[in-house]
Amino acid sequence: MCSPSPPQWPTDPLAQLRCSGWIRHQLARLWSESWGIQRELWDRSWANLSGGEAQRIVLAIAVSLDTAEVLLLDEPTSALDSETSLKVEKHLVAEVKSPDSKLKAIVWITHSPEQGERVGTRFIRITSGGVREENVDPGV
Repeated sequence: MCSPSPPQWPTDPLAQLRCSGWIRHQLARLWSESWGIQRELWDRSWANLSGGEAQRIVLAIAVSLDTAEVLLLDEPTSALDSETSLKVEKHLVAEVKSPDSKLKAIVWITHSPEQGERVGTRFIRITSGGVREENVDPGV
């Protein structure tokens, strides 16, 4: 059941996406297809998806809902190959930069310095020596 009042709003992301509208659902499917997700995977239960399949579907859902101003992503591409990871990174960075998107920032947690350099503008480095903030983009 899809109702704006909290008791009837579905708790699982796919049901929320379906309730938020057919267009958002199609948008999420389109993005996930560009990231290598076949249409039939959307009908599988979460337990029958690989880690990378589930990551891409959840990312497509989160972005297509277009409700968050900030996303907190902890290793969002950890289960993806490098080619697919680059596609997802480019899409998410473009979404933040788009004037039509509600998304204003992503807090992206990664262990990959290379990925951080590709997607980041500000960095908080946590090491055994402490915490340090760095700005790469002087406009930030």
